[in-house]
Parts: sequence; structure tokens; C-alpha cells
Amino acid sequence: IKHQILSISKKIVTNPSIKKYFSPEFRVLCEKEIFSNDGRIFKPDRIVFDKNQYATIIDYKTGQKSRKDVLQIEKYKKLLKKMGYKVRETVLVYVNNQYNDVKIVVG
Repeated sequence: IKHQILSISKKIVTNPSIKKYFSPEFRVLCEKEIFSNDGRIFKPDRIVFDKNQYATIIDYKTGQKSRKDVLQIEKYKKLLKKMGYKVRETVLVYVNNQYNDVKIVVG
């Protein structure tokens, strides 16, 4: 299983559409709590800030693509914007352990 985890991780961090977000030039927050006005707590998997303080939100999922996932990452985007951040893009990373496969959806 260790080999499988390393293989999937490598596929993610070397994927041409998102590998830049794993560069040390970015400031990264992982699973940082965000509180909504109504007191709910949200935890995006990864928020990456570039040198101009633009944010990219990355969320990891297992299974098939779903509308629920898109709505969730859009909620994170709205919350960050309410906090005054500019969001450059959102990224959903779908991991299929059974087939050792990774799919990236950039929004």
C-alpha cells in the first residue's frame, strides 16, 4: 500500500496542470478552518497563495466526480472572497486507489 500511496502522490504533484502549486515559492495552508457567518466550520484540503496573494483552492476526493464536490469547493471560494482574498482558481483532485489513477478538474 505504501508504494500505491507514493505512486498516486507522485502523479498529483507532477501533473502538468497543478504541479506549480507544490512549488516552495507558494505559501500553503492545509486543512485550515474557515468559519462562516452562521458558525459552520469548513476545511479546504489545501489553499495555495501566490506572491500577489491570489488563492487557489485544492480539494482531494475519492470516487467519481460529483456536483456536490463542485458546490463544496465553490462554497470555500465564496468564503475566502468574503474574507477579502482573491481566488484565482479551484482544483478538484479525484483519486481512484483501485486503479492507481488521478483525475484533475480545474475550475
